[in-house]
Amino acid sequence: MTKNKYKKEKLTPAIVTVIKQHVKGFHKIHSLLEKYTSELQFLCSRNPQLEMNQKKVHKLVYNTFHHLSLDIATHKKENLTLITCELLFEIHQEVINKHPKNGKVLEGILIEMIINYCSIMKPGEDELVTLIFAKLQSYDFNVLKKKVLIKKLKGSCVKWLRGRNQSDELERIMLALPWFSRDFVLMKFFNNKKEIAVFYCKEEYLGHLALLLRFLKDGHYISADHGKGYMKMAARHIRCDGKAVSAAQLNKLCTDNLANPEKFELIISKVKSIISDIGKIKN
Repeated sequence: MTKNKYKKEKLTPAIVTVIKQHVKGFHKIHSLLEKYTSELQFLCSRNPQLEMNQKKVHKLVYNTFHHLSLDIATHKKENLTLITCELLFEIHQEVINKHPKNGKVLEGILIEMIINYCSIMKPGEDELVTLIFAKLQSYDFNVLKKKVLIKKLKGSCVKWLRGRNQSDELERIMLALPWFSRDFVLMKFFNNKKEIAVFYCKEEYLGHLALLLRFLKDGHYISADHGKGYMKMAARHIRCDGKAVSAAQLNKLCTDNLANPEKFELIISKVKSIISDIGKIKN
């Protein structure tokens, strides 16, 4: 399938108006929602048996929710997540009403996909997919799955608060540093509630990494959700010479560096230059 084929599926004036009214000024979110609607309609209208295209629907839902969540995180508009959640349900209803034969099948695919997404990503209580899941409580699906999922939703993570361009620049800079013994994907460090290693830091550079995390937090680039300690969340994804590190260890390194600015002038200067460089990048 190509973008040109999707464009053949025109959106009704009603759904276009609803999207424009509620996410006016949020161009990426607006574009994602319109593209999502068009592609869902295409899959439903061109395929009498939607079951044959479940993989395509799963991929579409996963990618859309993932990118919407990233874009929402870059904005500070109150209730933007809730608004987007409501719009997604308007979109689903629009597609289901337009293609009633595939409506029930689409509902089942959406429910299954949302459960799978939550199981993998473990979103917080106020995140997009969690809010969507809450709205699905009236649907008739396995109660056990609900209970299992609710347990999986608990947890916290280090959240990235700025734009993707800035995180890409931070990743580029960090990969060029001698601090790490392995390459990494920076976005696996952010918004990740699983206790998995992302940074394999060399022992002599652990203080550098700890200080970078501190300056990122002070510069409002990162935070921990649900009031958790950001260093505690960060420590879960850091290994130093193959060993796990603790929040207390990272905090002590930060304190020692900042309490002795003359001794650690080069470290502090290097980390400040990284913060300065990513600050120059526009969202």
